[in-house]
Amino acid sequence: MEENSLAQYDEQAWGINAELRKRLSKRTPKVMVKKNPATGFDYVEVGYVRRRLDECFGLLWSETAEMIVPWEIVAQFNQLSVKVRLEIRDPRSNLVVIVRENYGGSEIKRYGEKHNRAGQPMDLSNDLKAATAEGLKKCASMLGICADIYEPKVEAALAPKTEESVIGAGEVIHLQQAIKRYGIPVEEGKAFLKEKFGKDAAAQLNVKELGEVLDWIHKHPSAIKMREAAAK
Repeated sequence: MEENSLAQYDEQAWGINAELRKRLSKRTPKVMVKKNPATGFDYVEVGYVRRRLDECFGLLWSETAEMIVPWEIVAQFNQLSVKVRLEIRDPRSNLVVIVRENYGGSEIKRYGEKHNRAGQPMDLSNDLKAATAEGLKKCASMLGICADIYEPKVEAALAPKTEESVIGAGEVIHLQQAIKRYGIPVEEGKAFLKEKFGKDAAAQLNVKELGEVLDWIHKHPSAIKMREAAAK
């Protein structure tokens, strides 16, 4: 199948189309919604998202994550970034028929000045899990799960999500931080968006374009120079 489209495929592979859509777009109970004290944004724990995926797809879903920033840059800027891939398998053939990809990040937590390991990471595995959890929640929201929390409009959340979907506030912030981190002039970034996509702001990008911009940042001379300096 050429298109990993939930709208085209779920009626054949997952039974009643309307029933699956109802489960995916189920409103998030208020008791499960928390507020990030640092940003003021609402969020849900990743355990709830995984439980919702289980309810909709049983054991036929899986997640993978890969680092998208070299370790020397992670160490220098104290920020982990991962690309998360959510796969849904056909209950009959066990082939992957739905794929969603998105990004997650997490700041590395370090011991305080009074600790005998001051400045050292407390637990990198926990930081990686936090970044992966953020990416998984974004992937699930592209299918409609908890999209009433992570998308600005419920109407948009109920529509099938593709790589043409417009990115959210979290991705915009991540992009702005990457530009700043590598010392790339803001005006140069804006010029790239205009020339490449004909768009005036990062908030207008879709998921596919976001990946292309991150790739451009990674290959930018300033980023290469910074990585080379960190490797010495």
